[in-house]
Amino acid sequence: MPKPVMLIDKREMQKRRGSRRKALPIQVPKGWEYDVVTLETGDYTVAGLRHHVCVERKAIPDLFKTLTTKSSKQRFMRELSRSRDFKKFYLWIQGTFADVLAYNGKFRGRSNNLGLVKYMYELSAEFGFEIAFADEDPVIAGKHMAALLLTYHKLMLSGKIRVRRGVKYNV
Repeated sequence: MPKPVMLIDKREMQKRRGSRRKALPIQVPKGWEYDVVTLETGDYTVAGLRHHVCVERKAIPDLFKTLTTKSSKQRFMRELSRSRDFKKFYLWIQGTFADVLAYNGKFRGRSNNLGLVKYMYELSAEFGFEIAFADEDPVIAGKHMAALLLTYHKLMLSGKIRVRRGVKYNV
């Protein structure tokens, strides 16, 4: 079986503390290749399936900012509108459900984490995406992401998902 290639949006690269080099917020597991590209929608996908599956990763502080700051929320809503073009779109929250509830953030002007969670599920129902909670640890999060994307990679190889021939990454 050809090795899967994880496509990662270049905006996902983060500066390392004490270094000029940038790093990924997840660790790409052994056996995977990856390429950093510009993705129009989302942060992660798998080569050949750009229009089938897409993952938008949010750390918990970013999730709160995205859903509470006007400019960030407008950008996110445009992304959700584009997500309707995908067969599968995931909002990947890097942290557990309990972590979201325990986070010291404000939603709609007050400490209301349950309100934020309800709002996420309302958006999920409206736009048809799935919410996935993942471990904060970059190694575990990377394995979790790879397991999800590998499922779609195998479906593509088995012919259950059709892709255009001759397109390197279908981005």
